Amino acid sequence: MRGWRTENAVAWSLLAAIAAAVAAGDARGAVVVRDGFGDADRNNDGTTDGATATDVGDVGGAWWKAKTSSGQTFTVVDDAAGLGSGLALDVAPVSTTGPTAILNFTAVTLNDGDELRASFDARVTTAIPNPGSDRRFRWGLFNTAGAPKTSDGGTSADTINKHFGYIARVDLGTESTTGNTFSVDENSTVAAALLSSTDTLDTTQDPAGAITDTDARSFSLSLKRIGDDLIVTGTHDGLTVSQSLVEAGTTPLTFTYDEFAIGMNGFAAGFRFDNFVLEYLPVTVPEPGAAGLVAATTAAALTRRQRRQ
Repeated sequence: MRGWRTENAVAWSLLAAIAAAVAAGDARGAVVVRDGFGDADRNNDGTTDGATATDVGDVGGAWWKAKTSSGQTFTVVDDAAGLGSGLALDVAPVSTTGPTAILNFTAVTLNDGDELRASFDARVTTAIPNPGSDRRFRWGLFNTAGAPKTSDGGTSADTINKHFGYIARVDLGTESTTGNTFSVDENSTVAAALLSSTDTLDTTQDPAGAITDTDARSFSLSLKRIGDDLIVTGTHDGLTVSQSLVEAGTTPLTFTYDEFAIGMNGFAAGFRFDNFVLEYLPVTVPEPGAAGLVAATTAAALTRRQRRQ
């Protein structure tokens, strides 16, 4: 009897482990875009943009200049000494207008419990202003309203001003007039520019959040749907700002997104970024796979054995 109990306990433990593995499979997401710029081709036109390719399979996405009127330049460079991971996209201004890079992707519609998350490493490459400038480095997820970017170009009146979504923004240098170091914001259709803020959702005044040097930093922005609510969360080197739109007394602009943008707003500073990952993390109930069938078979066998005992 003791041996049977031991065997039975082991079998049920195995069953629990299988069930946990199946549950873990539910949480797996899909990478929508991953770009380390290893192919040295920033817009996927078959031509390298600066550096020599180190990984031709690292195709990633097509990155477009938001506006050509600002004279911004995009160059793939070796930034192993800066970001520390090889090739990166260098985004530099020529005029006084801040440069912005845009990536369009296949539209993702968030169902209840789904999350869309963009993460990347970046660093500023030009002199940091002193005193600082209020939350000029920005990144966001948008809905293009059916007008995605498919090439470089445009002016300040370009259709990108009709795109809407949510952004995160952080100070350049120590900014003393407002103290708003890091925030997540809404960017509605009435915004004057793609990375402008029409409503600040959450903010932190921690001075440690400001970009005060040219060191590499990690950033992210996630949008998670909970029922009819949307949780907007930005992270920046250990700092987190997050806001439920329902708790803020507002309604989500949309649950569908097909664009990511990163840039400087109203400030002519250059930057480099790398290790970009856009993930769609759905909440799904998968069809029974092999692990599920094994679990069901094991459970049935154990039940029959118990009855015979």
